[in-house]
Amino acid sequence: MRRQDNKQGIGARRGRIGRLIGSLQSVTDQLVADIVSSRHADGEWVSPMPGGMLQSVWALLAEAEWLGTEASVGSVEALIRGILANAQPGGFAATPGGPIDSGATRFVCAALRSVKSTVGVRLSGDLVERMHAVIHFQSRGDAPSHSSVYALLGRLIESFQAGNERLVAFPFHPTLGVLVTRHWTFGWLRRRLSRPFVIILPAAFAWHEAAAECSLLVRGWRACVDALGISRYRTRRKSLTEHILAVQSVNGSWAWGTLGTAMALVALSKLGESRDSEAIARGLEYLRSLRLKDEPGIERQSWARASTWDTAINGQALQASPQTRSGAHISAAVQMLRAHQVQARGLEFDAGVGMPDNDSTSVALAFLARASAGSDTSQLSLLQTAIEQFLGPLLDQQSRLGGWCFSGRRGGRRSGYSAPTGGVSAVALDEPSPEITARALLALAATRQLSFLDISTVDAIDVAIGRALAYAGHAQQADGAWVGRWSDGPVSATSEMLVALCAVDEDPSSDVVRRARRYLLAAARQPDKLAAAEASWAAAAITCTSQMDSLLHDEELLSSVEALLQRVTDGSPIATRYVYPVVYPQERFAAPAFERARVLFALRLLATLLQRGVSNARREILWGHAFAPTSPTRRVRDPDLAERFQAIRAAALWLGGRPEDIGQRIVAHFSVYRDSRRNFTFPLLALHGAGWAHGYFRLLDFVLAPYATVRHPISAARRAELIQRMRTAMNGFKFANRRVLADTFANYHFSKLYGHRPRADSVLSAPLLRRLNWLHATVKRGENLTQRSKSHLYSEAFHWEQTNSVWPMVERTIRDINDPIVTFIAFRPIVRFAYFRGFQLLVFSDFTKTEERISQGFRAYQIAESAGWADTERSMRSYGFLPADLSARSDLLLRWSNDLALIDRMPPDPLSVTPPGR
Repeated sequence: MRRQDNKQGIGARRGRIGRLIGSLQSVTDQLVADIVSSRHADGEWVSPMPGGMLQSVWALLAEAEWLGTEASVGSVEALIRGILANAQPGGFAATPGGPIDSGATRFVCAALRSVKSTVGVRLSGDLVERMHAVIHFQSRGDAPSHSSVYALLGRLIESFQAGNERLVAFPFHPTLGVLVTRHWTFGWLRRRLSRPFVIILPAAFAWHEAAAECSLLVRGWRACVDALGISRYRTRRKSLTEHILAVQSVNGSWAWGTLGTAMALVALSKLGESRDSEAIARGLEYLRSLRLKDEPGIERQSWARASTWDTAINGQALQASPQTRSGAHISAAVQMLRAHQVQARGLEFDAGVGMPDNDSTSVALAFLARASAGSDTSQLSLLQTAIEQFLGPLLDQQSRLGGWCFSGRRGGRRSGYSAPTGGVSAVALDEPSPEITARALLALAATRQLSFLDISTVDAIDVAIGRALAYAGHAQQADGAWVGRWSDGPVSATSEMLVALCAVDEDPSSDVVRRARRYLLAAARQPDKLAAAEASWAAAAITCTSQMDSLLHDEELLSSVEALLQRVTDGSPIATRYVYPVVYPQERFAAPAFERARVLFALRLLATLLQRGVSNARREILWGHAFAPTSPTRRVRDPDLAERFQAIRAAALWLGGRPEDIGQRIVAHFSVYRDSRRNFTFPLLALHGAGWAHGYFRLLDFVLAPYATVRHPISAARRAELIQRMRTAMNGFKFANRRVLADTFANYHFSKLYGHRPRADSVLSAPLLRRLNWLHATVKRGENLTQRSKSHLYSEAFHWEQTNSVWPMVERTIRDINDPIVTFIAFRPIVRFAYFRGFQLLVFSDFTKTEERISQGFRAYQIAESAGWADTERSMRSYGFLPADLSARSDLLLRWSNDLALIDRMPPDPLSVTPPGR
């Protein structure tokens, strides 16, 4: 009865999963239609990023400072109305819908007071009265201040307003500004600071200079200096002005968006820049291009525009949908992204910014890699060039902690592991962020699977992924979540990081993954508190770190996914909210185009997970490879599989030559390694073992005769017997090396030819056969094994070889050695392969123990993985007996080994003829 109830429960859950897939399809179809219709004629996607009310205050300051025509007066009034519409009893909130904040209130009131005092006579009377009433918010109540940065800015604006004169001020702001922003002695400081902060530093010094001008002491000091004919401070002011103008972007902005542009425009006014300056016109035009008109007479300011970022994120969302996986919109997006690359430093956030960032580069690289995986040959060369141009900068920008900052490769302090906090440091320092690191991991995971990458590039990607995983482990909070610096709330960053860990094939049973899943499952109990993007990504993250059967057997898991998706599939429009901090956590902006594309990508990932499981979803959505359904096996008459295995093994013995032909066996090992597209690493390390053994046996042979003389100084017969017995034992080890080649070659090629035939597991062990079959399927699809899969394959192959190939030969050799000193030397070797670095050694206490050989073999693999497979391959040359034409010989051997007719014509005695190539 219990079994029947269990079957009924599984059937009911399977039906619920089917209904989920159906509801996801309707939502994704609508999202695809919305995204395609929002594309511009030039092939790009671009939408404004609405900021909070404080962005409008910045724009107001700049407009009022350079007030000119009546049209600009109307724009100033519209901005003021938009700001006043956000007034609450007692003050202003720093974020839309947030609590009243005294720091934000002081900044807004100081700005309104400044505008009223400078251009109030040109504004309408009723608007001036409303401004006058709102300015008094600052003295009402004692609301807490969470916006320390804006409290400082408000105090600074107040200090250079008319009527706020003071006696003493620091008079050397221009000099200090030039030193900090341009002189080499402050280079260390500029490297520590975020790029936007470095750009606005001269403007900040100009603001302080304007405040210092209100001091009686400073004005008196400068009057005396001018009387003496010393105008050095004027030269410094001019240098500061020139530096501000020099860092203006092509699109007219400073530091990406409204905040930096407004600060620079106000600073140029305080420094005396001409009203006719082209830079001023371009800056004001940029600000006005970000203006949003919600109602007649009311305007609000966007934070920035993100044409390249929006194009990349929308392009990869459409790639995840079968009906839009390729087409003109994808090709146009690729061309647009290539056009906006900033030299060899990555992708800029918006067209004309001229300053690359890691987030945009990551999203673009992921888009291009997935487009390349499914493209035809006509576009492959173009995509390959673009991918190489984006991959290098992204790898170079990884921080010392292993994560990625928004821009640059800063973040060397351990504070980059902790959750971000408020204050000036959050503005000035660009520390690594988990959600940007997750997007970089997604890009690297997709790029790593491209067939045209060389082994050195794959090694560099593997090293970067390993360091990023270490950062993820350190940055994870005690509750299992990750807290992003560019997203509000830990659910979004945690979900993105879990999906990224799935993309790089991180073990789902690892502690990092399990703790993060527990956090998301707890968040799923309150889905109404999550935005659409958060809910969809959380559902995808929970599912992609589970097995398909988990949804069928785990009611809590399935219920959590259903609850999360209810936020997306209930028929209501995909709404966005202000969740992305500009100045963490001082203010936020919204990104509607980004949000919509994220929802589509997450839902397509989730639908594929529910339909085809984790492995296929990883390949199809996260790597961009087309779905390859398993073709039905034709009923054919199976050969005698054991006989075929022995035929291939006999051919391998023939290729291995005589026991002393180690160089020839290296060619055979290398041919298997290359045929696997360098995914099957066991042959590579086996040939390193053969190379080391060659030198080790030569050393033993050199000392054997002197040792025999010391051991038996009188009896020549006993000396000869000892030497003969020892050489026989060494030949036994060489025969073991030859057998390793035969078994490795036979296992690989047998599984390649017959691995999916029934009863193949009666010839090869089932675990090894399963790993080899997975390898061959991966290579056939033009993909690379993930690091975890590569490690598991090596583990199975090495364990099988040590148990079935090496130990029988070692056991036979042990019986031939009865000299205790020789046994001590021979069975306690100190191994150092050519790719080892420094003092890395493998020290054996007893070579005859299988467990110790396996343990040391795994350590050799870890060292090789750390050194990089390209360096491990190149280091083979140091053994001194590799043929110069190793690649050509291995290619010839590959063509021969794939010809069954030649294998069948092998001579019966593998040592009866001289192998080819000798």
